[in-house]
Amino acid sequence: MFEFKIFNELDGECEYFWKKLEQHSINDYFQTYDYHKELITNYNIKSLNIVIIFYNNEPVALFPFFIKKYFFLKVLQFIGTKYSDYCNPLINIEFDKKLDKKIFNNLWNNIIKNIENFDLFFLNNQFKNIKNFKNPLVYYLDSIKFSNIFRINLLENFDLYKKNIFKIDKDHHYEIHRTLLKKKKLEKNFKLVFEIENLENTDLKLERLIETKIKTFLNRKKRINLDIKFANVFKNLSEKNSKTFFVSTLKVNGEIISACFSIYFKDVFYYFIPVIFSRKFDKYKIGKILILDLIDWCIKKNFKIFDFGLGAEKYKKYFSNSSLDLFRYFYFNSFKGFILYLFLKVVSRLGIKQF
Repeated sequence: MFEFKIFNELDGECEYFWKKLEQHSINDYFQTYDYHKELITNYNIKSLNIVIIFYNNEPVALFPFFIKKYFFLKVLQFIGTKYSDYCNPLINIEFDKKLDKKIFNNLWNNIIKNIENFDLFFLNNQFKNIKNFKNPLVYYLDSIKFSNIFRINLLENFDLYKKNIFKIDKDHHYEIHRTLLKKKKLEKNFKLVFEIENLENTDLKLERLIETKIKTFLNRKKRINLDIKFANVFKNLSEKNSKTFFVSTLKVNGEIISACFSIYFKDVFYYFIPVIFSRKFDKYKIGKILILDLIDWCIKKNFKIFDFGLGAEKYKKYFSNSSLDLFRYFYFNSFKGFILYLFLKVVSRLGIKQF
């Protein structure tokens, strides 16, 4: 028999059950308790509605919701919607085995009745399957596919990785070959150095990396949800686990030209915040060189997956041998929400990134 409890505070009992579920579930880094606590603290996130589902008094699923106000509207969404690449629920094998559409719909309707008044659901960046488990928010709700992400299932060595790409698509293999040739040309004329260090040991401050990323997006007149507070989130997290966060750099004659802030968690390496600091060497495709150096480094570390994160850019596809679809769910819970729901239905085909 499934039961649930809704927590409006993160600490205490909620923390205990969340961490317990983490140990016995399939999850990515963006579902962890510590990450959510830092988001909530640094961004002063209110109106928490963290739903924990129990089976035989044991936690089997968790939905980290909160209600965000947009002018006169209240929207139910995941706590990490604005900042995280993925916003999947936490689920374990018991929840997956015992659940079907009828059970979930009854459970879901009861949960919604017990959440404070809100106008609209907006559940973004969902995988259909979380490893081998079904994501009920995609399987049993009217979720829609809106994008995809690219990944690399890493092989034993770099040569095998290249051969694997060749089997998938010869044009993609050529892109890798061309990038490696550009790297050789660059090395003939300049001193090229690839470095990767833990966040707490690097000379490149995360604040500078994020500020540069923001400026780049603003210059391109593109929307970005990063801000300088995001650096504090990971600096605080790094103090708890320094082996999780990395900053990689590519230096030409001692100058940092490109860099990337990355996360490593449960055999997955997340290519999270890449940055180009200088356009001096654009013709050498310096960003792609850094990617290949990172892939090679991950292979040597025996990591299993290289995750390119949000965004289905072509350059990510060139280096990848797998992909996953992303889904979102939106629906109204009031008349005001219905008006916004109709608007979202119209623009959803345009691929809005988040709310």
